[in-house]
Amino acid sequence: MSHFVKTVLCCCLLALMLSAQARATTYATWIMVWYGHDQAWWKAGNADASKNLINGEWKTLDWSNNSQIEAYLDGIKKAGVTVVVADLTNGWGWLDGRCQFIQTLCAKKGMKFCVAENSTGNTAQFESHAKDMWDKFAGPDAPNHETYFHYRGKPLIVCYSVRSWYRSYLGMQHGQMVEWSNNRSQSAGPSDQQTVRPYAFRFSLVWASGEDSGINKWGWQLEPWVGSVPSTDSMFVTSAVRWNPADGAMWRKSIAYLDYNFALARKNNSEYVIVGSYDDPTERNTWAVSDTAHCELGRQIRDKTGALNPSALYDRVRQWTSGKPTVEPGGLLRDGAYRIASSGGGKYLGIRNAEKPNQGAPGASLVERKPDKTLNGLFWLYHLGGNHYRIIAVHSGLALEASGEQVIQNWDSADKNQRWTLTRASSGSFRLQNAATGKALALVGESAVVRSIGGGPGQEWNMKPVLTL
Repeated sequence: MSHFVKTVLCCCLLALMLSAQARATTYATWIMVWYGHDQAWWKAGNADASKNLINGEWKTLDWSNNSQIEAYLDGIKKAGVTVVVADLTNGWGWLDGRCQFIQTLCAKKGMKFCVAENSTGNTAQFESHAKDMWDKFAGPDAPNHETYFHYRGKPLIVCYSVRSWYRSYLGMQHGQMVEWSNNRSQSAGPSDQQTVRPYAFRFSLVWASGEDSGINKWGWQLEPWVGSVPSTDSMFVTSAVRWNPADGAMWRKSIAYLDYNFALARKNNSEYVIVGSYDDPTERNTWAVSDTAHCELGRQIRDKTGALNPSALYDRVRQWTSGKPTVEPGGLLRDGAYRIASSGGGKYLGIRNAEKPNQGAPGASLVERKPDKTLNGLFWLYHLGGNHYRIIAVHSGLALEASGEQVIQNWDSADKNQRWTLTRASSGSFRLQNAATGKALALVGESAVVRSIGGGPGQEWNMKPVLTL
């Protein structure tokens, strides 16, 4: 091979690599489509209802108020998110009025629009929904059709479904339908038939569910011990840590969980990043500016210091979409995900694993455990200045806290018992001193405890970075 040819090939390869690295990410989010404003979880006057900042005023969510919907779209766009997924998974009857209004606003604001649907595995119903979307929103004769979002060369349907339903919808794209011409009955001869593709064939399909994690998922929840699955195509990121939806104490919001999933998407240079649901406080996906001070703990919005902060999640999303998640400089360790191991052994810290659901429970103990590939044992560190850190268990969204002599995971708080001062030992390892007790994180047997500094072995730790900012 000549030197000239080698040079040309090298230049082409470099161009491809730079192109991949420079590929812009498209950000999407869901928006609820609902019938009104009287549900208990946002009803005005309900002590547990969150309030969103609407044009400078705190208001409970009201889907019968079009000015609120427009304010949500303005907030979404301002945060750098350009694609809106209209959530019709709870009812198809809102397709026409509500969704047409949203699509019209998207056209006005230079945003893109698509629909999420739930046919519960019924392929005939899915085909009917696809026809509705084509005729009214995505097809060439639909008003504002240029606003409908295209994925892989076709308009997109987000399929909220279990895996088997989704496979049946994909199978429709490879099938055919028989259409009868001239209004004749199906007893007519073959010459009166024409074979056509189903409407489902005209769309690209992506998968979403409220259960398991999976590659190229477009919503709605994640398995907390798995998180988002790495992909260069699509990744779903959310603050929602869902261990048990029937128990308010086991379903919560976490800025650390949001940061971990965003950082993973950034590492994989994902082409599409889907960010929770802008306005759904019930399922902990919301990232709108919200007053949650009076809400149950799992629905409260708190920042990296552990303090209540109505704009914490919104600000963080905006930072990520702009490419600049903020950090407090000057710490011994960068913000990010770490595994923490005793300097005297090969095991790592994690949350006690008596039964999997208990890994997500407030009050569960910090212990030494064998390393595995789940998120249990992965801790997100936030530097708060002066080498003072908060440490959050990624899989639970709960912070490490000194409780007596024990160390547990607990609800986010700005209290000193959730603050740890990091110092470097002469060995090169680290010591973690609790700000409330003045004692150091230590290992006694398999249990993580706090002990007087220098009061025994097991007080030095290796901090192994996994994903840092």
